[in-house]
Amino acid sequence: MLELLQHISPVLTVPDRFVWRWDSVGFSFKSAYANLMSCVRNQVLLGLSDKKALNCIWKTFVPYNVSLFSWRLILARLQTKDELAKRGVLPWNHCLACPLCLRQEETYLHLFLNCSVAEEVWSLILDWMGYVYSKPSVGISDHMLLFVSALRGKVKKGLRGLIWLAIVRAIWLSRNAILFKGGIKESQDIVILAKCLSWDWLCARSLGSLWRIDIFGYPIRWICCCNTFSKFVYLG
Repeated sequence: MLELLQHISPVLTVPDRFVWRWDSVGFSFKSAYANLMSCVRNQVLLGLSDKKALNCIWKTFVPYNVSLFSWRLILARLQTKDELAKRGVLPWNHCLACPLCLRQEETYLHLFLNCSVAEEVWSLILDWMGYVYSKPSVGISDHMLLFVSALRGKVKKGLRGLIWLAIVRAIWLSRNAILFKGGIKESQDIVILAKCLSWDWLCARSLGSLWRIDIFGYPIRWICCCNTFSKFVYLG
């Protein structure tokens, strides 16, 4: 910090002001996003699916901490057991089994997609939404894009990725609860958590307009509730 400041000579007659160096007009989310994406591209080799998934996350109405979590998921920056072992954080003889199924090593693909508990969660959620789950042999980003594309024309843009993010967030929170608090999480517990998270995010976005949606009907008719919600909230 001292090295940065030693070449600066303050001028007493000029008031201090904030400067956003990435846009001469001033701060904007657009310029912040562009700069963030530039940093990501310089540090990580992203495929087309990863770029589309990150863009989808950016446009989905979820809390910022969830967006950050989702970005880390797409960029493989979450602290799963296999990643911690690679970095030497976990000893070589530490159990790397998935906390949900206790059968296979915990990796990104296994925890969120291939674990028997995760598969049941996806199946139950899609059944709730009126779809039949057919497990695709794809990565995290492609899985999200397939999920979102299935809702195109049925749910407004900005809400299509919301339930997918709620599911992966619920899986991660349940995994952490098992590791740090003990106990067992069944697939139904994770499904209920995903529904509660998505409902909370919708309520936060609606600013009180969600009273017109039947909260007791929400667990049954997600797409219907989202379409009703979109009538009261600007989704541009």
